[in-house]
Amino acid sequence: MTTIAYIEDHIAFRTLVVRSLESEMENCKVYVYDNGLDFTKRFPTQNYTPAIILMDIRMPEMNGYETTRWLKKRHPHIPVLALTDLEEPKALEAIIECGADGYTSKTRCSIPGRMPKIITQMIGGNGYYDNLEMYNQVKKRMLTETKKNKVGINAISDAEMKVLRCLPSDKTPITQAEELYMSIYTYNNHLKRIKTKIGNKTSKSLMTLAHSLGLIEM
Repeated sequence: MTTIAYIEDHIAFRTLVVRSLESEMENCKVYVYDNGLDFTKRFPTQNYTPAIILMDIRMPEMNGYETTRWLKKRHPHIPVLALTDLEEPKALEAIIECGADGYTSKTRCSIPGRMPKIITQMIGGNGYYDNLEMYNQVKKRMLTETKKNKVGINAISDAEMKVLRCLPSDKTPITQAEELYMSIYTYNNHLKRIKTKIGNKTSKSLMTLAHSLGLIEM
């Protein structure tokens, strides 16, 4: 029996895909969920382990990116196939970052015999990407950026780490500086140095860095 978990908020589309899978695959059982939140609440109480998860990306309450991260922290071995109508490089980068093992366009899901082949391929331990050339380009760029950021992260001092821990706060920079026993001048200089070291000037990038280092929750 091939068990599949399918997380999709569009009922009509989901029904079409499920019917297609059950008619084209032998011994196939599909468990369906309305969105990521529905999955995270119900799946832990159900007594089954899916061979693969079909994951819609754009969903209310909890989208596919968030749901995939939740799943991979608990079941990293279960492959995730993202189903999306977003096919630009930025969308693919987000799919890779959240831990999905492949993606395919929702417009191609109805092609006879296509989904069973992709599912079999992924259950066998291989990824699947509609646009493999774009995937390779995006992955190469991400690896290059990771190497650059790693050098910057290793250069961050203990004092700068303390500043990073204070970022998710409603307090003013002056108050944060006082709590760290720093002058506002020193506090701001630490922020400037961190941005220079990681090669990014935005506040969002600092929050992402602090989260990746386990210093804050987002």
